[in-house]
Amino acid sequence: MSHILDKIKKDIKRTDKVIDFGCDDGLDLFSFHDFGFKILIGLDTNEELKYFIFKKFVQYKYEMDENGFADTRPKDRIVDLRKRYPKYWDEFDCCFSFIFDKKAGNILNYNFGEEKYDFIIASRLLHFFDRGRAEDQIERLYDSLNTNGIFYFSVNTLDKTKKGLEKGWIIERNSSGEYIGYNSEKPSNLWYLYDDLKLNYLQSKYKTLKSVSNDRSSEGQFVIIKN
Repeated sequence: MSHILDKIKKDIKRTDKVIDFGCDDGLDLFSFHDFGFKILIGLDTNEELKYFIFKKFVQYKYEMDENGFADTRPKDRIVDLRKRYPKYWDEFDCCFSFIFDKKAGNILNYNFGEEKYDFIIASRLLHFFDRGRAEDQIERLYDSLNTNGIFYFSVNTLDKTKKGLEKGWIIERNSSGEYIGYNSEKPSNLWYLYDDLKLNYLQSKYKTLKSVSNDRSSEGQFVIIKN
C-alpha cells in the first residue's frame, strides 16, 4: 500500500479517518498510520485475526524501527506483548480499532450512519460480488467519503487474470454476460472479473476514477476522489 500512497499523496487533503474493509492482517492500515492518519478502523470476517493483530503490528514496527525481527513467539498472548513492547502498545491502542467477526466484519452489514471518512479501502473484495451488488457497494462507500476523500479498491481484472491464469482455473461468461473466473475444483468460489465494459461504466459515473496499478500488480488497482 505504501507505493499507492506515494502515487496519490498529492491528492490526500486530510489524514484523519480511514476504514479498511477486508483488512486481513492490518498491513495496509499500518502503512496509513506511518503516513499520518490518526483514526484507523479495520474490518474482516476472519475471527482468528483478533488474536494476532497486535503481534503483526509489533513485527511491522520493529522491522521499520529496528531493521530486524521482533521477539515474538508462536504462543505469545496479547498481554505478554503489551508488557514486552509498551511503546508499540500505546501507539496501537490510541489509533487502531479492529472488528474481526463473521457478521459485523462483513462489508454488507456495516452501517455507516452519519460517519464520513477521509480514506476508504476495499482491497481484493468487490470482485466477489456480481455487477449489481458491487456497484451498490461502490456507491455506498463513495457517499461515505468526506469532500476530497479517496476510495481505493483493487479487483481481479479480465486482462490480468488471463495473463496469470493458473492450472485448473477457468474463465467464462455467465448468463448475465459477466466474465467470471473460478477454480474447477471449487466452482462455487467465483470471481466476477472487471473488463473494459465494467470499468468504462465506472469511469462514466465517477469522473475522478483513475488506475494506480503497476506492471507488478496481480490485480487492477483504482482510486476515486470525491470532489
